[in-house]
Amino acid sequence: SLSSAFPNPTRGGVALAVTLPREADVRMSVLDIQGREVWSAPMRHYGAGRWSLDWDGMTTRGMSRTGVYLAIVRLGRESLLRRFAVVR
Repeated sequence: SLSSAFPNPTRGGVALAVTLPREADVRMSVLDIQGREVWSAPMRHYGAGRWSLDWDGMTTRGMSRTGVYLAIVRLGRESLLRRFAVVR
């Protein structure tokens, strides 16, 4: 399962918590509302349990702009999505 993004709305980054029933390869990406990837973390292997996934609010072009973003967490073939807002 994947928690909501916190804080939401945010002035910078967000954190999400993923709970894994068994070990898995996890990759987190952040997309703008038009579906363009603005940031991604490398795939990482996690054991079973609860883990924090963090985004610092930075994109490949610097600080994120005001708007709605989508956090996508990929667990093998499964994808979980959460929406959050950045306000300045």
